[in-house]
Amino acid sequence: MNERELLKLQKQLAFYEQLTALLNGVVKEKGEDIQNNEQYCDALKWKITRMIEEVYKLDILNDDFDLGSFVAQNIDATIERMKVQMDKPWLRDKLTLGLMGHFNSGKTTALNLIFDENFATRNRENTALATYLVYGNNTDKLTVVDKGGKSQVISLKDGELFDYAKGIRNFPFARIFDYLVKESQNKVLSNLTFIDTPGLSSTNEHSEPTMKAVSSCDAIFWFINLTESVTKEDLNFIKKNLADKPIYVVLSFADDVESLDGSKKVVCDIFRKENVDVKAYFLLGRDKEMQASFKKLVTSKLNEVIKEYEVYNPYAHIYALVLKFEEVVLGFQKALTEAHNELDHATDQIADTYKNSQNQYGSACNSCVSRLNNMADTFNNRCSGATFCGGASGAMASDFNGVVSALQRMGEAYDRIDFQKLVEYGQKIGQMGELQSKINRASEVLAEIKEIKSIFED
Repeated sequence: MNERELLKLQKQLAFYEQLTALLNGVVKEKGEDIQNNEQYCDALKWKITRMIEEVYKLDILNDDFDLGSFVAQNIDATIERMKVQMDKPWLRDKLTLGLMGHFNSGKTTALNLIFDENFATRNRENTALATYLVYGNNTDKLTVVDKGGKSQVISLKDGELFDYAKGIRNFPFARIFDYLVKESQNKVLSNLTFIDTPGLSSTNEHSEPTMKAVSSCDAIFWFINLTESVTKEDLNFIKKNLADKPIYVVLSFADDVESLDGSKKVVCDIFRKENVDVKAYFLLGRDKEMQASFKKLVTSKLNEVIKEYEVYNPYAHIYALVLKFEEVVLGFQKALTEAHNELDHATDQIADTYKNSQNQYGSACNSCVSRLNNMADTFNNRCSGATFCGGASGAMASDFNGVVSALQRMGEAYDRIDFQKLVEYGQKIGQMGELQSKINRASEVLAEIKEIKSIFED
């Protein structure tokens, strides 16, 4: 074994000894309150999703409404962010900015410049896990959180395990650990949280933390090595994952290109052509003057960002959606009730007309029966055994005339009965039944919405 191999072996042994000591250190279990909050979020997600599904069944939403994508974007993602904020209190009531881009594109260097930190930087990928830079006083420690939610406070020296330059390159940290937290007393962080992410073009699995961090970010600082310009991977990732987020582009290694203006113009033109709305561009390089300018410009922009963008509140997002669906269902129920009342009025008119004709027909029928009874009485009582009864002939003639008149009235009353109206009456009664069923279902959905509202209003 030569000296180089021996040094490499010694480094590996030291790394594993340090890692073993860390893994055997004191950890803090995920709190019961956090677990309860996660269960609460899952239950809330189920109730809201079910409510939206029931509204969807009422067939009152736009034809292009996609239930699956709507729930995924507005409920699943929002509830997941709610969970994240419960688990990571430093994300609550603050804007969260993500530092993203290829590995070795200056993300950590920028973080060090802006906040006077000393995260390790090398000419290769360093960041193995997503690192949250938050406001706090415990500046000489790091908190590492594993996949099970257990946390451990470690020294900055132990934190060097997660630096590829000092640790073991390509060690699968992301299979064991979830993220790191570093506190800083920089006042900007009283309103902001930064996430320094691993490079997206990593050949290892540590790009996973970057994907997980996207959902927590309100805005993105995207880093591009200006010597390599914009890549297809940059554009694909931004369009697929960051379309709804403000993007600020940092052009790193800006003092390594022959024509700074020309190289910047190429990048700007590509983003413009691809319809990517870049809010601002910043230049970052090794030159001290350029770094000082970068720090000044970015710090100023951060203060603008704090004022310009509203802090995302997943609770408010969900509550606003619930109110919107309530408004839609109430409008639907109101329209149904009005339609039901119109049909009720129309069927009452048809029924009144039919009853009037029926009464006239019945009255004429009763008159006819009465006349026929009189005729029968005349034959049976007044003309019994007589060959001719002159006295009864007048009464018989009168009764016959009465029968004829009654039959005429019956015919007229029958003619006034519009059987098409009766068919229409039956149809309208059926429509009223369908409307009433929908009104009742809308009332049930509104009751569900009211129950969900009470969760937010209590």
